[in-house]
Amino acid sequence: MSVISSANSDQETIEITTPTSTGAFFRFIAKKFKPTAHCCHICRYNFKFSDDLNNHLKVHRSKIVLRMSSLTESTFLHALSISCKLAMANDESSDLIVSITNISQLDNLKICHIYFSSGNFVNYWKSDILPFVLPIGAKEVDELIYNLAKKLPFLMENDRIWISPCKTKSKQERVYGNVIDVQSDAFYFRLERGNYLDKFGSSKLTFRLHFLANRLNFQMEQCAVERVRTYQLSDYLFPKLSQFLSLKSTNILSYFNKDILSNAEQMQAVENITSGTAFPAPYLIFGPPGTGKTNTIVEAILQIWKTQPYSRILVCATSNSACDEIAQRILKYIPSHHKATKTYNLYRLYAASINKDLPVESVLNSSNFFDKFYPPLETLYQYRIIVGTLGVAGRLAQARFRSDFFTHLFIDECGSATESASLIPIAGICSSVGRLNVHVVLSGDPLQLGPILSSRTAEALGLGRSMIERLMDIDIYKKDPITNKYNSKVLTKLIINYRSHPSIIQISNKMFYDNELIPRARKEITDICLGWKLLPAINFPMIFDAAAGEAEQETNCTSWYNKVEINRVMFYLDELLNVGVNGIKFSQTDVGIISPYKKQCTLIEEACCKRGWRDFMVSSVEQFQGKEKQVIIVSTVRSKSDNIGFLNNFRRLNVLLSRAQALLIIIGDPKTLRIDENWNTVINIFEQNNAIISSNDMSEPKTAELMSVDSLALNKVLT
Repeated sequence: MSVISSANSDQETIEITTPTSTGAFFRFIAKKFKPTAHCCHICRYNFKFSDDLNNHLKVHRSKIVLRMSSLTESTFLHALSISCKLAMANDESSDLIVSITNISQLDNLKICHIYFSSGNFVNYWKSDILPFVLPIGAKEVDELIYNLAKKLPFLMENDRIWISPCKTKSKQERVYGNVIDVQSDAFYFRLERGNYLDKFGSSKLTFRLHFLANRLNFQMEQCAVERVRTYQLSDYLFPKLSQFLSLKSTNILSYFNKDILSNAEQMQAVENITSGTAFPAPYLIFGPPGTGKTNTIVEAILQIWKTQPYSRILVCATSNSACDEIAQRILKYIPSHHKATKTYNLYRLYAASINKDLPVESVLNSSNFFDKFYPPLETLYQYRIIVGTLGVAGRLAQARFRSDFFTHLFIDECGSATESASLIPIAGICSSVGRLNVHVVLSGDPLQLGPILSSRTAEALGLGRSMIERLMDIDIYKKDPITNKYNSKVLTKLIINYRSHPSIIQISNKMFYDNELIPRARKEITDICLGWKLLPAINFPMIFDAAAGEAEQETNCTSWYNKVEINRVMFYLDELLNVGVNGIKFSQTDVGIISPYKKQCTLIEEACCKRGWRDFMVSSVEQFQGKEKQVIIVSTVRSKSDNIGFLNNFRRLNVLLSRAQALLIIIGDPKTLRIDENWNTVINIFEQNNAIISSNDMSEPKTAELMSVDSLALNKVLT
């Protein structure tokens, strides 16, 4: 390994060419800088940093540049180890150059709904290739096409990309870069070569933009699964009754949330979780729609915090919105920290690079929301409750967070997480060899939508099954065949529904939940649509609109749309917003529109925009899981066919039926939907309650509106 070092008053450069030994390289740097702290283990972000890592570290395909203006000696080794790992992971470069100097600002390109010069659109959502035109000398793409799909591929900061001219497939023509900012309708990326346009020598070229898959989460999941084997944790994940400690639950004298006192199942769950009756097996909270899973989790966390002063609690969920909600509810009852007494209660840990909606102020005040780095481990060790996603838990595992620090682990939304993702905090943080160091609590509903996977092979092999679903098939979590009840020491099923009108929740109750759910929602919300003039049965707040439409597809597009159903949706929206229900006009945020097909959602959303309605939530069933609206309108799309596509999933049907509080409107072809056994049951319930109508029985939308929707359906848009 050759080393060249030069220095002056302003800058210093160290060049290492073709390093033969990483150890020799680090020894050289260690002698020169004498660091006072060591880095965490091969971690992309440093928990020791007190400044923004992005201000110091620039990763190039052929070199690494570190700015030393504010980078401390104690953190240099860590940054360098990260850089070295990233550089050597790239198979196109064997040289490593470390320059402690300033570099010229690289061009930023803004990609906004990008186009072909020929004007022909392509369906780039099927692959990782996005074509676009880049004029020479441009710093931004200056001709933009509004993308009706309103969705870019899922990206995060620091994701890798590369561009190349469409006319060549040579790897030598590729220019690599990184995503540096992601917005709702655009993203910015930075390329690694300043003169990349001169390289191609044309005034205007069409390029391909490739998104390279971020494998980090999958790697963390794989490591967690492997650790289960090496740490010999299988017995904890496949528990038997003989393993249990004979612990009795203790009565709780005072509840933070007084509403729980009127719910026997929630009280039972909180008492058993606080007492640890399931240890060392996980305790399961089986929560059907609207039964207060989050309230139960929050109360259990607060009781552990109050009654067990030495407890340390890690709270995880699959989504940031769920983590924010849990943190916000906890902070209603306890402060995040108290400087006078030096007590630190809750810290909301965000990923260093993420597209985040601004949470409430109470959560912001105890989080790293605005930072591009993680706090030092010493800071996190001061807090008794840490809330973060499963992905963030993987970062803690990478940082070698103490395996004996936490005493309790809660995983919310466990039904929508892969088992390997749930294992990240269990095996990665909270276990040591042969021992599970925490009480595990899993909350979710295995009868709603499970993990979303892009690989059918992985799903077929079992990755699509959540941990809570698998555990509920183990004997100790099953209902007793004699009493027909669950063992409350290990599982509680919540049965009081606080969301929907009794008629609405009764369908899911009868089909999926053994008719055990008890409706107890507030009547001032659930009964507001009773007696509405458009209800075929005035005391049954549901409509099945038997629209006689036709499902269509555009050329080179796999998604479906139905123009007649779009018109019916617009008709109901006009009635709800402009005419009103029993004298009450709904706001746009009160109404949700569900369709299983992206094309249908796109056209409905565009039709709403033409009416000045931009605040409706129009999306797939997956996006509505965990949400509720006073009114739900469902467009099923498929018609005059012997195949109902996505609609044949009973979990998707369950979620679709259980989002509405006061009014549920389903628009579809009953003859087609009856092909599926579950849909046939649903339609029979509507039929028994005289709640099926034909679109011809009601006023039709205006002709002008029909024409506008028809023209939208013919537009060539990206889907």
